[in-house]
Amino acid sequence: FPPLPERPLLPSDIDRRSFLMRNAAIGAAAVMTGNAWTAEARAQQATKDAAAPKLGTTLSPDLDTVKKSKGPVMTVVE
Repeated sequence: FPPLPERPLLPSDIDRRSFLMRNAAIGAAAVMTGNAWTAEARAQQATKDAAAPKLGTTLSPDLDTVKKSKGPVMTVVE
């Protein structure tokens, strides 16, 4: 068997799920448009997109939804 390629090290500020989702989306877009990206170019783009700051604001603690999310989790056992 040929030797496996070296695995690039991911930055510590990127979680695995977002990295894989971005990489899959980039690959799917390339297939749909007919453009071929190299694996290195896809990894670079996915790393850049996954490291982008999250949009949004923090929720007010006075909101009913926030208050309910802090309550106990109820389960039904039969």
